[in-house]
Amino acid sequence: MKQKILDQEFNDKNFWSMFNPNDALEYFIPGYRQYEPDITFTIQDTNLHDKYMRHIEIWAEGSELALFTMHLKGFNK
Repeated sequence: MKQKILDQEFNDKNFWSMFNPNDALEYFIPGYRQYEPDITFTIQDTNLHDKYMRHIEIWAEGSELALFTMHLKGFNK
C-alpha cells in the first residue's frame, strides 16, 4: 500500500543545495527512520518547470498494518 503523507509547496530555489533526500526526509518527518524496516519513504520534487518553486511530496509504502501503526504512533507530531 502506498500513501502520500506530505504535499507541500514553497518558494526556495536553493532547497536541494541545502538538503540531500535523507536530510529532507528528516526535516519534514523527524524520526522517520524508526519506521524504515517496515515502511519505505520516497521524497520527490514534482515541480519541474519553475526553478524557484518547490513542490515536495513524501510517500510512505508498506503494509496496511505498518502504515496504520505509524499513524497511531503520531509520526507527524
